[in-house]
Amino acid sequence: MIKLSERLECIASRIDKGETVADIGTDHAYLPIYLWENEVSPKVIMADISKGSLQKAKENCNLTHPDVDFDCRLGDGLEVLQPHEVDTVVMAGMGALLIIEMLEWDIIKTRSYKKFILQPRNNLGELVKWLKFNNFDIIHYDLVKEGKRICEILTASTQDTKSDSDDCFSRKVKKMDDESSDSTAEYDFPDLLLEHRNKYSLEYIDLHLQKENFILQNIKMSSDCENNHNLKRRLERKRRLEELKSRLLEVTYEA
Repeated sequence: MIKLSERLECIASRIDKGETVADIGTDHAYLPIYLWENEVSPKVIMADISKGSLQKAKENCNLTHPDVDFDCRLGDGLEVLQPHEVDTVVMAGMGALLIIEMLEWDIIKTRSYKKFILQPRNNLGELVKWLKFNNFDIIHYDLVKEGKRICEILTASTQDTKSDSDDCFSRKVKKMDDESSDSTAEYDFPDLLLEHRNKYSLEYIDLHLQKENFILQNIKMSSDCENNHNLKRRLERKRRLEELKSRLLEVTYEA
């Protein structure tokens, strides 16, 4: 039986029994094998753009269940799937910008799947912003520990929209592009942190506060501090984190 890390356990917990699943960027295929073993999903598709990674996935499948013909597909992102082929798509352990690129490659196909479980390695705010402006609901925001790192996992569902036309989509992307790069703190550290708080929330905020304080100290020591375009953004991030920490402690105290 496959034993999952806390990160993959959390992802698995967001998949409802009976849902069909595609794991994009499956790597070792631990998640799809687990879902099949525990009878969570009647159909699991494992896909990867890397021949080497997909070969590792096949080897793990053959090692654990040699008599089962698992569905392994070589290809890039959602290109390996047909519209409506699965209920849930998992994209975990890759950069947010790559996830966005995969999601917007064919927005109509993307909207044909009911749910996405997304775990970006970086640029969380860009992904949160993209989901917001493209009419996805973030229904779960989980923090989990993996080694010394605290990972963010977003579960998003598609909303019903009146139009999926190219013009509609282009306007949404343009609206994102027009958003000031200096106003991203609320996307990087959204209110979802409080709404879906867990045992890692305070530690997560403190870790990011330490990082921002360290960066700010280095900026202030630099000779061009006053002209440093990064200073305003870092101060905004620090203020946002301090605000969230204050609100979190207030809620914790009241509880």
